[in-house]
Amino acid sequence: MRLAVLSLHRGGMAQCAAGLANAVLLARPDAAVACFCPQDAEPDLFDPAVTLFRYPVPQELSWRAVGRLARLPWLARRLRKDILSWNPTVLHVNSGHLSYPLFVPGLAARVPMVSSIHDVFPHLGEHRPAERLKLSALLRHSRRFLVHGRLLKEQAVARWRLDPERITVCPLIKSSRIRSWAADTEEQPFDILLFGRIHAYKGVGLILEALSEIARRVPPARLVIAGKGSLTAWAAALETEREHVEIHNRFIPDREMAAFFRRCALAVLPYLEASQSGVEPVAACFGKPVVATGVGALAETVEDGRTGWLVPPGDPGALAGAVASLLSDARRRREMGRRAFERRYGPGVEREQGERLCRLYAAAV
Repeated sequence: MRLAVLSLHRGGMAQCAAGLANAVLLARPDAAVACFCPQDAEPDLFDPAVTLFRYPVPQELSWRAVGRLARLPWLARRLRKDILSWNPTVLHVNSGHLSYPLFVPGLAARVPMVSSIHDVFPHLGEHRPAERLKLSALLRHSRRFLVHGRLLKEQAVARWRLDPERITVCPLIKSSRIRSWAADTEEQPFDILLFGRIHAYKGVGLILEALSEIARRVPPARLVIAGKGSLTAWAAALETEREHVEIHNRFIPDREMAAFFRRCALAVLPYLEASQSGVEPVAACFGKPVVATGVGALAETVEDGRTGWLVPPGDPGALAGAVASLLSDARRRREMGRRAFERRYGPGVEREQGERLCRLYAAAV
């Protein structure tokens, strides 16, 4: 088998692309795997056996990216040529990108295509003017689809009238190679990590509302916000809680991300709604439990009371109680983190995921 993985977003999407490429090689060491990815994707995410093709890919729709956006037709031609020259048996497209309508239909006519769909519906409050354009080529030309939760499969069938037999459910895979990074970083036993792109649907306001109660019960508690996005809507709350908040308001590169997860005691996912989360498998990789709201497919990936706590969405009291209880009980917190790691990355887990992917590719071919 010759697998080509096409994944043109950095950060979490690059980690996902590396995770599935590495898992396939664990299941099929004789496979040839190549990943076509952004120029700033971290090479060490990937098994050394993965062949990397890297490109200057625009990551956002903005005036700052006009130059790169204007080069999309050139990028599309180069990608199509490179992928066909590599001669894959199957092409796995990881999530949508603005360039895909320019070349993916032509590729799909030559190579059987599988697509990962990470979000069936736009997130609450998000404005994604190009989302339909990004997904149209995938929905029309993919033979099989991969989603990361049973709920997402139900949504995809209902929204796009897809044949359920064409949709495989597999937990979100992230590269476990990040576990070796930032090994000299010490855990701070009262740090709570809110990581990733900053949007209202991720419950920034909810964790800030819960923070005063958390700090009352655990005075050294500190919320570490690390990610890119506007915090203007919560300026007043951030000022009120400034003694208990640390902010890194920018895109966090992968290697720096590792240090944030190593230093935190737990990660918090106070989402008001969600499809799934890329934060949970990264936290698990570093042996950290999560406190999450039971929305979207999060209830399928977090084992309540074993790998973390699930709380009702929009309930700051329940969120504060769950976070404070874990900060106050290091033994239980570490046991939950150990279980989270074993569930995601224990012996044979990644290989089994790779075998599931290989069965999906065989069905597509």
